[in-house]
Amino acid sequence: GFDIHHSDPLGGMAVTESGFTKMTRMLMDAAEEVCKGRILFTLEGGYDLSGLTNSVKAVILQLRKTPLYMQEDKASPSSAVTETVKLVKQTLQPYWGEL
Repeated sequence: GFDIHHSDPLGGMAVTESGFTKMTRMLMDAAEEVCKGRILFTLEGGYDLSGLTNSVKAVILQLRKTPLYMQEDKASPSSAVTETVKLVKQTLQPYWGEL
């Protein structure tokens, strides 16, 4: 959800548009590694219209591989992320067929 944006009145977190770009890139990399690049995003949360607009744009541009924000260093996903992706893959595998 985009309510984690730094200017959102409800989220109480401090994620910037660049942070959304970096998270999107990490998810895209994980999807490439574990499910042939298949990925699904849904629009959820976000109550500061400017922050929501800019963050959604940043995510879409990253998905198009034309990022608006440059990434600093590329860190590997944590083991918790990797395990979560594996669990999601196992759960959804009957619906996706062979991965």
